[in-house]
Amino acid sequence: SINLVLQGYAYIGSFAASNRAEKLLRRVFKLGREGKTDIKLNTASFNIVLNSWCNSGAPIENVNRVFDWMVRLHESGGADVMPDHISFTTLIGALSKSRNQGAAWKADKVLRQMIDLCRKGESNVIPDTITFTSVIDAWSKSGKKDAAQKAELILKEMEDLSKDGVIAVNPNTITYNTVINAWANSNHIKSAENAERILTDMESSKLGHVQPNTRSYNTVIKAFAISGKHNAFQKAEGVLKRMESMHRMGNMDVKPDSISYNTVIHALAQCRESSSVQKAEAIFKRMEQRYQEGEADMKPTVVTFNAILNVCSKSRDSLATERADAILEHMLQLHATGVYDVKPDTKTFSIVANGWAKSNKPRKAQKAKDILCQMINSFEGGNEDAKPNIAIYKAVLNACAYTFGCKEEKREALDIANCTMQDLRNSNFAFADHNTYEILLKLYGRLIPVGSERTKAVTSEFNRCRKDGQVSDSVLSSLRKIVGSESAFNAILFCQGLKKKSGRITIDAIPSEWKCNVNYSRHSRGGNRIITR
Repeated sequence: SINLVLQGYAYIGSFAASNRAEKLLRRVFKLGREGKTDIKLNTASFNIVLNSWCNSGAPIENVNRVFDWMVRLHESGGADVMPDHISFTTLIGALSKSRNQGAAWKADKVLRQMIDLCRKGESNVIPDTITFTSVIDAWSKSGKKDAAQKAELILKEMEDLSKDGVIAVNPNTITYNTVINAWANSNHIKSAENAERILTDMESSKLGHVQPNTRSYNTVIKAFAISGKHNAFQKAEGVLKRMESMHRMGNMDVKPDSISYNTVIHALAQCRESSSVQKAEAIFKRMEQRYQEGEADMKPTVVTFNAILNVCSKSRDSLATERADAILEHMLQLHATGVYDVKPDTKTFSIVANGWAKSNKPRKAQKAKDILCQMINSFEGGNEDAKPNIAIYKAVLNACAYTFGCKEEKREALDIANCTMQDLRNSNFAFADHNTYEILLKLYGRLIPVGSERTKAVTSEFNRCRKDGQVSDSVLSSLRKIVGSESAFNAILFCQGLKKKSGRITIDAIPSEWKCNVNYSRHSRGGNRIITR
């Protein structure tokens, strides 16, 4: 039948297949209207195409188009085609996946329409648990300020409708988990506490279809880890210990996994305590022991090691940087021997280099440079996950810029900075963005005494910045601060070709070709650029 063919296209799940399915649906409809075929289309035919578009990842407009067509056919007397609860639920699911502006509000509106039709006696559009949960999911992903409150209100509505006998729609574990996720993703001051409150409701529930699982607990742990609260680690670890206790008592649905432990370690990084590194390593040992005892899902990964390195980077422990070095070396050895298969990646090297840059250790510039060299060697040795990016070069430059010590150490840092910039220019990994030039200018201001050497270095680097189209407002601000006077600042700009102007020079007066490649995103990574020479 026609529906089997449509299901074949839907099974493929691609944009092209969904497009073919809709074209076939429209062709058969046209032939039927012209009396050239006996093939009958029905609600199921349209639902198959709706579902195909929904699962294809295509824009929501495709689902809307087919759904609106169903509505028009029904309103014009097409008795065989009428949107049912599957049609409405598929539309809501597509809205939830779309993350479009206003998608959650639209999904909620569709749900209200279903409930109204149900109250009027339309038995074929009764929303079910999936329908309600999809709307909650849409709110969870919406990013709206009151999204979590909306999600929890819908959960309460489900319970009330079921209790009153209006609609037998019982929330289940997935529903509760979606509400927990809504709270975890919210910016509410008590987002983590509210997520834990929903988890506690699940723990106390006597309903078999509402029992917390690993995802429930992991989401609450994540909520505390990203909360920024001073007690985030204690709360996250407390939830983990509840999981461990319940699993020991035989609850197989609440089994801690590597995500549980990794997230608790991430929470620990927010504490910035001197004992954080030791605590992170203790958690790692618990994790490693369980893996060695046969729990495959407890296998430490690069995410685990990066989380521990992040703790080192933010710890107040005076030996944290050395410990990070040791962990990186251990990772390289594990990767070489195949144990755990923990290949250090771009993030791994960047965390360690940034840790050195932020430290007060002597010769930290050389240490950061050594990390960059290790990273390049690892990448060129076949580790594609360790491709250097602009962030690692900036870490080295920052280590140089904030070098404190004797004159000889500052001179060494300056040489390392110049060498690093030369390596960056000759590399295929990244290019200097406006932030890189800003760091370099500040570096010259810190490491080179006032005089002709500083003026020459600053002028030369600004010239490169101009040619690279990377002159930003922050670059101008750094330049103005370093040269010390408005006349010196103007002289550098005028000698680069800027037409002489009266008054204070701002970014608006800078020629477009000087700033054509500036990317103001927070994490500029380097990419295609226009070079003006």
